[in-house]
Amino acid sequence: MDAAKEAQIKAHALALAELLYDETDPEQVKTLAGIEVAVHDHLLTHTGPEIGNFLSPQAAARTRVAQDNSKASSTTATTKLRGFQLVRGQWSQRSSRSAGG
Repeated sequence: MDAAKEAQIKAHALALAELLYDETDPEQVKTLAGIEVAVHDHLLTHTGPEIGNFLSPQAAARTRVAQDNSKASSTTATTKLRGFQLVRGQWSQRSSRSAGG
């Protein structure tokens, strides 16, 4: 990756960090464990889905099609990606019993 792209990523990451910090409970950032939980939650809720869609455009397209189809049939659209699953547009960490599939 060239230096200009690395600088852009850093600038965007810092801007994202500021936005997410503003949305974090001040009590949560007083301890390392609280920070870890906050970062994890923000990654799963806000950042991960966008990065996941970028890294997996075909899976995202299939999910969107499945979601459109599910509106008519009430089935749940699920896409799995390395320990996470996208269910109806929301990423979450898969439980240990379903992590193999």
